[in-house]
Amino acid sequence: MPPGGERFQKEVLQLDQRGRILAAMAELVAKRGYQGTTVEKIVKRAGVARVTFYEHFENREACLLAGFEDAVDESRRRITGAAESEESWPEQLRAGLTALLDYIVEEPALARTCLVESVTAGPAAAELYESALQSAADALRPGRKYADPDLALPAGMFMHVSVVLEERPAVLIPEQAVLAEGDGTFVFTVADGRAQRRQVRLGQREAGTVEVLDGLAAEEMVVRTGLQRLRDGVAVQVLNPPGRQPGEAVQSG
Repeated sequence: MPPGGERFQKEVLQLDQRGRILAAMAELVAKRGYQGTTVEKIVKRAGVARVTFYEHFENREACLLAGFEDAVDESRRRITGAAESEESWPEQLRAGLTALLDYIVEEPALARTCLVESVTAGPAAAELYESALQSAADALRPGRKYADPDLALPAGMFMHVSVVLEERPAVLIPEQAVLAEGDGTFVFTVADGRAQRRQVRLGQREAGTVEVLDGLAAEEMVVRTGLQRLRDGVAVQVLNPPGRQPGEAVQSG
């Protein structure tokens, strides 16, 4: 082996481990949210030892921030590379946005982690998020000279853009209907007047709802409140008076 060969192999292995950890972090946060993602889940998903995680990152937050920073750097690289091939600013903008959207489609879990879930990860992540937005705003300022004064918008207005990455049938339930215990997630269904504890596998989260990938059928009813007091097999009564949603139940004995 040539001089430095062992060191080189170790550096390559470490880079691979770091990449696997960041990828696992993005996938888990996109599916479970930041608060539902633990170091234990990250290392299990990445296939590395816990000590390996701490060789690269101080804690869970540092891992998220590193992934976010890498994503911002990669976005800038792609946008700059695409824009350089165009001459006019409008064409540069079009090429840059196309490159950014292509990156989002290519890495949907990472995109959701950075654009949606990161703001729930604490002040440092929120600051990084705002910094990335400010950088984007600065890059758009040269376009003001192309603006039509008759179509000017008042200062301080914002635009919200929705990017549809995928469409598919899904089973959605309220987040409050999910009971997390250890590495598992559970719901209580109602059948024949009794509560049945069911383990489920969750997917995407949005606006107070969560997707159930496995363990629950679309037509099944779930209990939304009082989960901590409920036990498997306990008799329950479904309450559906006006003003209450189907699926709410109370323990009857």
